[in-house]
Amino acid sequence: MKGVAVVLVLVVLAVAQLAMAARLEQQGGLACGHVDDVLGPCYSLLEGLRRGRLDSACCTGFRTMIIIAQSTEDRRSACNCAKAAVNRRNSSINEDQSRALASKCGVSFPFYISRTINCDT
Repeated sequence: MKGVAVVLVLVVLAVAQLAMAARLEQQGGLACGHVDDVLGPCYSLLEGLRRGRLDSACCTGFRTMIIIAQSTEDRRSACNCAKAAVNRRNSSINEDQSRALASKCGVSFPFYISRTINCDT
């Protein structure tokens, strides 16, 4: 009986997550936590914590963002989330390296990670 209760709780949680994801999709918004998870590997690279070594996790993050940020509103939200994340981290970002990062990953990306970028343009 205890096993059935655990399964029921897991099913309820899964349904709640699907409902929240559907609401976010309908509103055209991206959760900053998700953007941070996806682009997080790039943040430490741009802060100089990994001595300029580009890794596949950062490039995968850019490719994932291209897939999930389809609309202008989604890209603007992702830009604002990334900007807020680097400002929360309170460390300097190598702006030149940030501008070149997407091309180094072989993708075209609508914004670069920056403390000061205007995400509305």
